[in-house]
Parts: sequence; structure tokens; C-alpha cells
Amino acid sequence: MGSTWTYKIRNHYVLITELLF
Repeated sequence: MGSTWTYKIRNHYVLITELLF
């Protein structure tokens, strides 16, 4: 219950960055 969370957070961060830039 750690790898999944990290992966989800990273995916979300990438989405936000793509939206911002």
C-alpha cells in the first residue's frame, strides 16, 4: 500500500503539469 499511491500521485502530478504548461 505504497507503490500504488506513489504511482497515482505521480500520474496526477504529470496531468497537472501538462495542464499548466
